[in-house]
Amino acid sequence: MPLNAAEMRHAKYQTVFKFAVRKASQEFRRFIEKHEVFSVQKRFRMADDAFMAEVIGVLLDGVKDGGDRYLKNLYERLDEETFTDDTRRQVFGTLRKVFNYLDADLGAVLSARCIDITTS
Repeated sequence: MPLNAAEMRHAKYQTVFKFAVRKASQEFRRFIEKHEVFSVQKRFRMADDAFMAEVIGVLLDGVKDGGDRYLKNLYERLDEETFTDDTRRQVFGTLRKVFNYLDADLGAVLSARCIDITTS
């Protein structure tokens, strides 16, 4: 099976950004699995890494037209000088707040169980 764009980025880039994306995918794996954001097969093909890279991109650049071209640009420009320890700490702090909020306050909506239609 040919490599997809996320797999190629993971193989090509050895930057702090790539390792931060991988760390975020691992740290928030429970959330991704619990809310079935991606199938196991898609996670195996690194869809969770692409998702985390997009989310981190939103935190850094605001909402942009994402996709593979944008992600490639992130991986290319975010090196040790531009994606500093302080920036990484801020990003991970924000990610934790966001995913905790989504899980705690919107978990039922994310799991499509916010209204029980069987008792109506």
